[in-house]
Amino acid sequence: MSSIKLFGSVLVLVLFISGMALAGEKCCEMQIYGRAHLSLDMMNDGNPDSDAAVSGLFVSSNSSRIGFKGHYGLEKDMVAFWQYECDADPTNGNVWSTRNSFAGVKGNFGKFLLGRHDTPLKIIGRKVDLFHERLGDTRTFTMNDARENNVVVYGSPLLGESTKILVGFVPDEGGTDNTILSACAMYKKDNIFAAAAFETRGEGLFAGPTTPESQSQIRASGAYKGEGFKVAALFDNVSNHDGFKDYKVTVMGGGVAYDINEKYTGKVQIYMISKDDGDDATTWDDDAGSTMMAFGVDKKCAKNVTMYVVYAMCSNQDNANYGPWGGGHDADNPGTAFVGETGTGAGIGTIITW
Repeated sequence: MSSIKLFGSVLVLVLFISGMALAGEKCCEMQIYGRAHLSLDMMNDGNPDSDAAVSGLFVSSNSSRIGFKGHYGLEKDMVAFWQYECDADPTNGNVWSTRNSFAGVKGNFGKFLLGRHDTPLKIIGRKVDLFHERLGDTRTFTMNDARENNVVVYGSPLLGESTKILVGFVPDEGGTDNTILSACAMYKKDNIFAAAAFETRGEGLFAGPTTPESQSQIRASGAYKGEGFKVAALFDNVSNHDGFKDYKVTVMGGGVAYDINEKYTGKVQIYMISKDDGDDATTWDDDAGSTMMAFGVDKKCAKNVTMYVVYAMCSNQDNANYGPWGGGHDADNPGTAFVGETGTGAGIGTIITW
């Protein structure tokens, strides 16, 4: 389906739902929202051969989006809710891919939804990334920050005034050993946020190994917001990476944001990735780590408008090829960095929300 036809279909759906909203006594809200995040980035893959290096200016749309959502009051204090959200790339003009889109019900029991949604594992990582959807995004290193199709999600009500539990499950739908289970607990009180998540992916999802194993992953994240500053950190460990027995990937790091004044905020973030194959039988983990550093300044121009400058780099070991553009950017980037060299990026960007 072309982007024009898809957009037209979405528009018809929204207008239809809007009509229902106006006609229904208990429908509380129908909202159109969005985020335009564009940047001009100078990126370099680090190739020491200047003639062969992938380097230059790139215009990037960083997860720009538009969404439609609403809810309808039901009996016994229950509410039916829905959302349709998609990427909207103004730099290329032809990208309309679905983001979190679902329908569900909520009440005193919590909420249930069906559709396409971020996993709980991904959610707790996004909450502590100081360079979210720009150069230096932690997803350059972290794995399985996924938005899954055909997912069933349950979110608990607030427990003890500060804790919530979120569980996501993707059924096999006739397949074999290809289910996904992701769950997290999130604590939020005053200026403190802390969370932990666990996720398993069935061996049927991996085609690489001759005899694949199920993959498991744990993640912990936390943040503290003080007077004029914020600190955040994350730890992530994947076991049986991509179904390979005993292959492990570990990511850890953190960052600090400091309010220079009412308009300007300075940021720095450092993350590291390492690999371990469990023995010396392969060279998969030999000198395959990297360290990413990101530095930036945000300017709050208005309530819904932020401008920023950022510089980020991935210092790769001899067999690593990470570039700091690995998360939140569109395909307009150098791809991977040159093996064993330092991939770099510097940019200016604008974020507008509505």
